[in-house]
Amino acid sequence: MRKLFLLFLLFCLCAACQKRKSDSILPQDFRVTIDRIQAQRVHLEVFPQYEFTRYSLDIIPTDSFRKTYISDADYIYRKDTALQRLAKQTPNTQLKDVLQEGTRIMNLSLPSDEEYYLLLYSYNGSHPVNTLRKETFRTLPRKHSAFHVDSVTLRGDDITIYPGLQQDPEATYFWDFTPLKDIRDRYLGLHSYYFFQLIENYYELNDMVDLLDSGTDTESWRWYYNDNTFAIGDTMVVMAVGYDSISGETTDRYEAWWITRPEDDTRSVQAVPATSDGWEDMFMPKNIK
Repeated sequence: MRKLFLLFLLFCLCAACQKRKSDSILPQDFRVTIDRIQAQRVHLEVFPQYEFTRYSLDIIPTDSFRKTYISDADYIYRKDTALQRLAKQTPNTQLKDVLQEGTRIMNLSLPSDEEYYLLLYSYNGSHPVNTLRKETFRTLPRKHSAFHVDSVTLRGDDITIYPGLQQDPEATYFWDFTPLKDIRDRYLGLHSYYFFQLIENYYELNDMVDLLDSGTDTESWRWYYNDNTFAIGDTMVVMAVGYDSISGETTDRYEAWWITRPEDDTRSVQAVPATSDGWEDMFMPKNIK
């Protein structure tokens, strides 16, 4: 009987140790892979040693981290405070519901030519383990492109884009147009934010290459919209960016134009350059103006 009791006690101790290991796993017990780094995207994989480990995961520019937090412990304290508050303020939500769990595999879209930290710390129950894992990586600069737009016109149903062909007649680019009121209503007027989110969607669908153009191109706005969405007097935003076929990414040349539908659809109307919304700075290298 005593032997059975000791065997049972040993089993309980082993189970408790195993649980304690998985609950208090340190960030060093994670396998982290950061690869396929490009100007716009990076591939990340996080594998905890124990499948059910819960943890916090962030990607933050290194400059922002240094300016915001005085130490690793300060970051953990403030991040944990925010997560605890989020769990309390969200109905039917516990802390475990706002944490990461198990393996994470991600393809992230990030601004180019920027250094980042991958920040990771684990939890012991509802308490953070006060050790921060920091992995540093840097996205590549965007490729330079000779592409630029000479002019954009609207005549009848057709919007035509005329790239400048002096430097590189074969320069490839991606372009799109959408009513300005949609940009204002759904994207706070940030045309470049809308445009680059659209590009990311096409990347995810692997459709980007099939949508590229070179030279002059014409599209009918009626294929996508009607007289209610683009009425007489309404403005369309036309956006274009160069594309580098070697890296498979857009380049540093982004341009946007405004064009207004006239009362007389038989005459040709020239677009005017759109004012910068500031958001493209998130996507363009800092030395490109």
